[in-house]
Amino acid sequence: MANGLPDPPPPPRLTGDAEADMPAFGEYLHDFYKKTVVAGLYRRVSDDLQTGDFDPSSLPDPASATAASAQQTANNAYTLAKANETSIADIESTLAADKVGTATVSEANTSIAVTFAAAEPDTSYFLAVTPISKSGAPAAGSNRVDHIDKTTGGFTLHVETAPGVGTSVTFDWTLTR
Repeated sequence: MANGLPDPPPPPRLTGDAEADMPAFGEYLHDFYKKTVVAGLYRRVSDDLQTGDFDPSSLPDPASATAASAQQTANNAYTLAKANETSIADIESTLAADKVGTATVSEANTSIAVTFAAAEPDTSYFLAVTPISKSGAPAAGSNRVDHIDKTTGGFTLHVETAPGVGTSVTFDWTLTR
């Protein structure tokens, strides 16, 4: 843990067997995404484009700045940075129970409905979905997402083909805005 922030997870050791490596790599990508992007360790372009109270003309002129005015500018910047600091508890609360989960498509089904614990305000959220495990020998294509139908109350995940009798494929999902 550097600077009080979680370290990104180490990449998985891949074996060269695509069927075995895909779930490990998918889980790595999911963990990396949660610990970096969702946790706010990377800035989003939209954050930088939002207007605020900052007025560049209020900055001191370097030619006439004194040590005291430079110190005051640094103090103000520090105060603003501390006011916008994200704590680990805030990051963990962002990963609320209905923001991540699993969904299993099984047998002759080609879809699975997921219901959120609390409805989203609209359907402009982003879903990251990756297969993480299987039981039996599912049919080819049952681990590939065909499309997703989103609603404010949840989503329905559709795969290319049903896994088949006695088999299933489980997916991890993450919702972000």
